[in-house]
Amino acid sequence: MAYDSPRYGGDATYSDDQGFGASGFDGGHEADYGQGYAAPEYEPPLEPPPPHPTRGARFAAFGDDRRDRISVHLLWEGVLVLFAAAAAYLLHDSAPSVLRDSDLEGLLLSATVVGLVSVGAGLSFRAATPNLAVGPLAYASAMFFADRSDGGLTTAALVTTAAAAGIGVVIAVIVVGFQVPAWAGSLGVGIAVIAWLQRQDEVTVVRGAYDPASHARYWFLAFVMLSVVSGLFGVVGSIRATIGGYRATGDPAQRMPASAVTAALLAIIASSVLASVAGVVLALSTRPMAPGDGGLGLTVLAVGAVLLGGTSAHGRRGGVFGTALAVTVVVLLSRLAEVREWDLSQLAVGAAAILVGLVTTRLVEAFGTAAEGDGALASADGWSSHSASAGSSSDGWPPDPADSGWSTQLSARTSDDGWGTTDRWDR
Repeated sequence: MAYDSPRYGGDATYSDDQGFGASGFDGGHEADYGQGYAAPEYEPPLEPPPPHPTRGARFAAFGDDRRDRISVHLLWEGVLVLFAAAAAYLLHDSAPSVLRDSDLEGLLLSATVVGLVSVGAGLSFRAATPNLAVGPLAYASAMFFADRSDGGLTTAALVTTAAAAGIGVVIAVIVVGFQVPAWAGSLGVGIAVIAWLQRQDEVTVVRGAYDPASHARYWFLAFVMLSVVSGLFGVVGSIRATIGGYRATGDPAQRMPASAVTAALLAIIASSVLASVAGVVLALSTRPMAPGDGGLGLTVLAVGAVLLGGTSAHGRRGGVFGTALAVTVVVLLSRLAEVREWDLSQLAVGAAAILVGLVTTRLVEAFGTAAEGDGALASADGWSSHSASAGSSSDGWPPDPADSGWSTQLSARTSDDGWGTTDRWDR
């Protein structure tokens, strides 16, 4: 074997290599790399470890917030415009007086009450924490406000709103603290509120109190602006991702990120507060307040309007004008049913809106997601599509460790270890 390389210079200090040759590489003895360098058994290249679940692994908002198509919502809202125009035409054709003077004011106030409750419900749906107690909270707020209106309308309204916010905190603690489905937690609290309402007697707002009918157009416009502004905020990707951070995609036992917890808490409390504002308007416009159905029909109408407007039942996704348009459609159809004496209750109209809204949710989820090549981000488990496919090459063999970024068990040896760059087996 030639050791005439200038690096070795015939130095006898490389006795471990000479001993290696003398040991009989071809003679059946166990090969070694010299003294202290026993050759390990061959091991295949290391594969990337399985994805490790992180705190945000069950939430779709992180790493997926740029995959929503707002154009799908705008197209559906164009369809809702046609529905609203058709309902308004049919109502005007059946009873033109309904769209004039005091009847129009009553219609606008009804739309405002349903709209405020729907905006609150829509906010909770966008946060993937649907609050089904909004209807009972609105009726309870109306009864509570009317009973205390003799002490001052402003004071009674503030106390009512604070009480509703407290109930919202209770719902939020149940939902977020115990990580239970929001619809179940809020439904339980809503039933408790209905049980309280059933024990109340009819109450009325103090005589001479403010009548919102004279400003019905402004109340309706305020609801529409609130709905549109909240929808515009949802168009921003980062805001939409934060609000929809509670949208679950994995094991519900995993803890959620702090941003998702905060968004869920605020959404549930805000929806309760908006329901209480709707209750105050309801009490001022109705005057005598009776428990009625406990607000169950109002909840059904609100949920139907939210889903019909294009807000996804799964959370995060929603449009801009959808809720306002859907509320208009639902209220006009309800009034049309009364005028034409159709045997349709509030629950029936709301149920129909929910069923159509669920179909809308499916369309939004199916067509509201961008294709894989449209700038999709890494998935929630922390592995991008490139990393996932890097485990094997096109011919089925493991990739070169130098290309995949994974090192083998034996690290590269340097010249300081006694191994040169010259071919050691050159004869």
